Amino acid sequence: MNMSDVKSENKEHFNFELVHQDKNSNARAGIIKTPHGDIPTPIFMPVGTHATIKALQPKVLEEHDIPVLN
Repeated sequence: MNMSDVKSENKEHFNFELVHQDKNSNARAGIIKTPHGDIPTPIFMPVGTHATIKALQPKVLEEHDIPVLN
């Protein structure tokens, strides 16, 4: 499978729906649609680099109700 096949396959499964765009700053709010569920944006999305997320207890992450981790 080459890169163009991968990009084409991803376009079928992922989508971005624009909900609102600010006229002054061009900031956007939307929904990223994935096969695993929808992700509202903007969003706080923890990234597990250098053990930053790995060091947190699951209960702490659950308390913050982070959609991408649910």
